Amino acid sequence: MQKIKSKIKVNYDTVRITKSRIEKGLLAIPVSLKENFPQNKGTIKVLFDDRIKPEPKSYTPFNSSSRECRIGGLANWFARENFKEGDEVVIQFVDILNGIYRLRKENNFIDEITSIENSIISSAQKGIIDRDEEPKIRDNINKLSKTTNKPINIY
Repeated sequence: MQKIKSKIKVNYDTVRITKSRIEKGLLAIPVSLKENFPQNKGTIKVLFDDRIKPEPKSYTPFNSSSRECRIGGLANWFARENFKEGDEVVIQFVDILNGIYRLRKENNFIDEITSIENSIISSAQKGIIDRDEEPKIRDNINKLSKTTNKPINIY
């Protein structure tokens, strides 16, 4: 796994996708992230993009014969989001204890974060924040917190 400087002010984990993984509908999880995933083969729950209902997906742990963590059953999502070789998948650890993870295409994730941040900045730049702007800013901060899976108090 390679660490790169984020285009946004939020740290996040990504996995670069290969053509063969797209064709097989698999996501290989780097060894550096394996501690955030179950140690046993089974099913995990995956939230795709901004969806609120998780989907069960097959999961194979690092200690399997493949010697890598894998999430399977992603072919439909790869097709729907038009993944190409070299695209990055953002992995968010929503609720590790209950096996809930969120996957997003990195470009979509960055676009959404940037849009929310721009909306907050635009509202705040108007000078004195009036009663109409305050709820909008609060809603956008809540949305930013939910999108990034980070607590509100860091914003």
